[in-house]
Amino acid sequence: MFSATVPAIVAVLLVAAAAQAEIVDPVFVRGSRLYVGSGTGVPFDSLTAFNSAADMATWTNGWGERSMTSSQWGCNRWHLFDGTNYYRIEATVNHAPWRLHSYGSDLGNLMADSVVSTQDFTSNPVGAQPEELSIVSFFADTDGSIYEAWSSGSDETTDRIRKFDSVASLLSGAGTDSNSFAYAWGDTFIGVNGTFYRTNTSNRFGSLADYQIFGIAEYASFADLLSNTAAAVHGGGNGLSWDLFMAVPRAALPVGSGGPAPVPEIDPAGIGRVLVLVGGVLGLLERRRTRA
Repeated sequence: MFSATVPAIVAVLLVAAAAQAEIVDPVFVRGSRLYVGSGTGVPFDSLTAFNSAADMATWTNGWGERSMTSSQWGCNRWHLFDGTNYYRIEATVNHAPWRLHSYGSDLGNLMADSVVSTQDFTSNPVGAQPEELSIVSFFADTDGSIYEAWSSGSDETTDRIRKFDSVASLLSGAGTDSNSFAYAWGDTFIGVNGTFYRTNTSNRFGSLADYQIFGIAEYASFADLLSNTAAAVHGGGNGLSWDLFMAVPRAALPVGSGGPAPVPEIDPAGIGRVLVLVGGVLGLLERRRTRA
């Protein structure tokens, strides 16, 4: 009884810890968007890794550049990593429905636009005008949460954010709305291990090339993002706000990317907590066995 029970308990605890572990040693990746006409059918041509958000914003000290082979990106710039899987959200006519493309857990699938599965969902916030995709922005945190920012009115900002606890919640429409600081149309958001980043965008209207970034703001929590309480602001941005911005585990990058060696994706602190729990369980079982 004792020998059969312990492995089962240990297995359950390890699975629970892995599910809650943060990604370790995240790196920022940026896909460069080719400028073609007014933005219709604009592909990404490469993905480059950066060790910090500041480097990503200024496009400096990049490494591990790899080509992105697909040209099927259009103007749908919403690319997500929820800590496990990679996604792209596509807007259909009048946002009815939206379309979620999954690439599974392989970053290479996203780079090649090799879709594993596609699911439709409905999410049409009050105030969002179907013809203005720029007033809606989807992003994710690596804890599995998905977010949707949109405009509650007709001005040139996004001032509402809806949080979904998971992809399943996004698909079912079970989200929680919050008022947000009024951010510029075209701003892009990233979440990694509970820290959020936002591109500062020059909100000029006209062609796609007008949406330039001039830096990136960093927020210590989702609450700070809502109130625009920045922990740091990295200036000197470069390029289009419509580029692909994402944070991923270093180990997810293609082999031979040229960056530092990958590290395990399990949080050492989480493993320590598991060992403490296992020790306690073993002690309890040993005392019961002695009494018997």
